[in-house]
Amino acid sequence: MDLDGPQVIIVGRGADAQLTIPNDTALSRQHMKLEMGPHRFMAHDLESRHGMFVNGRRVQDAELRDDDRIQVGETVLRVELARDDAVAATMRSTQHPATRVGRAGVQCRCGTVDNNEPARADEEDVVFLCEQCQERFAIAPVLPSDYELVRMLGRGAMGCVYLARHAVNGTLRAIKQILPKAAMSGEMRARFLREAAVQAELDHPNIVRVYELAQPTAGNFSIVMEYVDGQSADSLLKGGRTLEPGLAIDIACQALRGLAYAHARQIVHRDIKEANLMLIGKAEDKLVVKVADFGLAKNFQDAGASGLTGDGALGGTLPYMPREQLLDFKYVKPPADIYALGATMYRLLTGCFPRDYREGENWVLVSIERPIVPLRQRETGRNLSQALCDVIEKSLQPDPAQRFTADEMHRALEGLNL
Repeated sequence: MDLDGPQVIIVGRGADAQLTIPNDTALSRQHMKLEMGPHRFMAHDLESRHGMFVNGRRVQDAELRDDDRIQVGETVLRVELARDDAVAATMRSTQHPATRVGRAGVQCRCGTVDNNEPARADEEDVVFLCEQCQERFAIAPVLPSDYELVRMLGRGAMGCVYLARHAVNGTLRAIKQILPKAAMSGEMRARFLREAAVQAELDHPNIVRVYELAQPTAGNFSIVMEYVDGQSADSLLKGGRTLEPGLAIDIACQALRGLAYAHARQIVHRDIKEANLMLIGKAEDKLVVKVADFGLAKNFQDAGASGLTGDGALGGTLPYMPREQLLDFKYVKPPADIYALGATMYRLLTGCFPRDYREGENWVLVSIERPIVPLRQRETGRNLSQALCDVIEKSLQPDPAQRFTADEMHRALEGLNL
C-alpha cells in the first residue's frame, strides 16, 4: 500500500478501515492508525484488544523507520520509506541517529538547528522556523508591504490574525499570518499558496472575502481578508450559555447559504464550527453571518505546514467531524460540512458535543464508534421541538447519503414552525 503525502490510514478488521484485513480475527475493527506527515511516519494503537507491536515491543505510539515491522493481531506489516532520488541518500542518513552523516536536521534563519527534523537536500529550498522565531513573528509580524499593523485580533492553531490598514487608501483588513509548524520545501510552500487561492475565488455575502495571498518572507504566509467587525459564534457560549432555537436557526441558515454557494463550485470547507462562523451585529438584532477559513485546515496539513497530524488536527476539528472525514480526510465531500454544521447547531443549543468524550479516552476512536446522544436527552435540550431535533439529527447521520444537501437543510430549517 503506497502512502503519498500527509494522510491518515485506519488499519483493522472492519470494512470501514482504509487497510482492511478481514480474516485476522485477532484484529479489532479499528485497530491502529497510521499518520503520514511531511517528514515523519507514526503509528498509534486505537485501544485495541491485543495491542500493537513494533519490532517485537508493545507500544501505544511509535515513529516508524525504514524496515520496521508492525504486528497487529496475527498480521505483520513491513515499513519501507522511500523518497525521490534527489533526497533519498539524505533521508537514509537520518533514519538512525547513530549512523547519521552530513549535516544534522534543519537550520532556522537564526542559526538554531532542529535535530527532530530530517536533514534535507539543498535543492529543496527548505524554510524552517524555530519556536523562538515563531514567537517573534507573532509579536512583530511581517505583513505585505502595502499594510500597516493596527493590532492583533487573535491567535489560533495555524498562526495569528491582525487588524491592518492599507497604507494608501486606509481600508481596514484582517490579515491571517500562517507560520508552518514543520520545515517546508519550496514546492510545499507553492502548493499551500496554490490551494489556499481557492478561497479567493469565493464571492458571497455569507463568506468572508479573501483579497490577497502573499508570502512577505519565505515560510510566512499572509492571507488578506475582509475585516469582520464582530465576533465568532463560539463567543455566544461563554459562561455556559446556550442559544434560543430561533437564533441558532438564523445563524445556521445564513451559513448554509454560503455553503450551498461553495458546494456548487465543488469547494468543501472541512472545518465548520462556531469559531469559523463570524457574526456582525448583536444577537438581539439582525445578525449577518460569514463563514471563514474555507479549506485552510486541510490545505495547511496537505502542504506539510502542520507537521504531524495529531488527534486534534485531522484536516478539521474532532467533535465536528463525521466518520468519513476521520477515516479519509483528504477526499471528503459536501456532506461532511453538513454534519459539521449539525454538530455546531447541537452545541449552540445544548452547550454539548453530539458525543460524550471523557478524559483519557481516545477521541478518534470515540468519534468513529460511539453513537451521538439524541438532542432531547440533553438536560438543556428538553424544550427543543421534535421537528428541530429531527433536522439536526438527520444532518448527523453516519451515512453521508442520508444527510441533507445545504439547500435541503436550509429549506428544512426555514420551514420549521417554532
